[in-house]
Amino acid sequence: MVSRDKEAYTYLPVSVSDFLSIGSIVHMIESAGFGEITNQKLLSGVAVIYKAITRR
Repeated sequence: MVSRDKEAYTYLPVSVSDFLSIGSIVHMIESAGFGEITNQKLLSGVAVIYKAITRR
């Protein structure tokens, strides 16, 4: 631990539970009119890159 204040670390598990799932984000991208959606997880899923093509 870097901080001696344990409360400094309690927000993280709670905030992670509020993140949208990959499936939810893909659905939002589809709903916006995009197709051929791919995603790539980085840093064991801490970050995700989404790629989508506009439908014509």
